[in-house]
Amino acid sequence: MGRDFKIGDSLLWTFQTDSVMLDFKFDPVISFLDGASGMIAEKEKEISRKFEEWNEKQKQDSDLPDAYDVYENEVLEHSKFPELLNNSVYLVLYAMFESHYLELCQMTGSLHKSRMKVRDLSGNSYIDQCRRYLIKVIGLDMDETMEDWNEILKHQRLRNAITHKSGKITEMKSDLRSFIDNRNGVTYYPERKLVQIESTEFLKGFIGVIKSYFNKVNIQIVRHYSQTSR
Repeated sequence: MGRDFKIGDSLLWTFQTDSVMLDFKFDPVISFLDGASGMIAEKEKEISRKFEEWNEKQKQDSDLPDAYDVYENEVLEHSKFPELLNNSVYLVLYAMFESHYLELCQMTGSLHKSRMKVRDLSGNSYIDQCRRYLIKVIGLDMDETMEDWNEILKHQRLRNAITHKSGKITEMKSDLRSFIDNRNGVTYYPERKLVQIESTEFLKGFIGVIKSYFNKVNIQIVRHYSQTSR
């Protein structure tokens, strides 16, 4: 790969150690998801316990209302918790991906001493502009990132549906349907034309592909500048 870059020698050290920074950024989200999921599970147990206790009371007094009538609001509120958690964190993760990608391009542009900015390029989206920047301005070979990139584009389409249409996808494309069907924690309901994130496993999978993508990009950056510095 050429000479080793040490602290203070080059910005390349930043890219070589970026996997650690990715852990610092995304691992707290995983911890939050685990904690929030545990709280939701405990609340579900609490509601079940209330139902059992009320049903025992009702056996003694048939005039008492059904347990659901008593705890209806609590049940309905609790039923919304997973959706609120999963959707909100999904949007945050996508925003973190965008932000990190821009930071990466800015650092690479500084190393390249380029006056061109990401927003100077055309593109279908912000992240597409970032990718084009690394390919066209910096000159990176991004072929090894294509598998992760294609998966991220699927996440982008789901994110857009959740952000702009509350999860409604009226025209489900076969590639996106296949993506959903082969991922745990997300489901498409064709009768309602609705996609729902149903567990944090899907979110953790997204974090995994984000880390994988950036690690591969960083390898290409280090490889590119190590070769040009010879």
